[in-house]
Amino acid sequence: MGILTDLKVFDGVLGTIIAIIVLILFLVWGLQSQNFLLAAICIGAMGGLVHEIAQSGGRYMLPHMDGTNFVLGGLMGVVDGAIAGLLLVQGQVMPISNATMFYATAFLAGLALKGVNDAIQPKTA
Repeated sequence: MGILTDLKVFDGVLGTIIAIIVLILFLVWGLQSQNFLLAAICIGAMGGLVHEIAQSGGRYMLPHMDGTNFVLGGLMGVVDGAIAGLLLVQGQVMPISNATMFYATAFLAGLALKGVNDAIQPKTA
């Protein structure tokens, strides 16, 4: 059975693609308007989504049971990453010279927070 014939997998991949497009649009808008808060939230959300793509191939957007494991899904990765990006900003206005490091840190924070949430989830036997 191919990936396109499995509706559950197709919905996850389609949802992941839509999430990436929406995040990129908001990121571009935040960068053009020099809204560092919005940009950091979007980049953090991308970090959480990238973690989920690396973990499950982007197959799952919503939480569900996968065999004996509970999978949080890409949507939770976006939320976790956005929270990490928001916490990173802490109301600071960064100078443009530090923007690259600032955004890289937001991405890594989103990536890490999604990993932490996956690590603490209960495993069923």
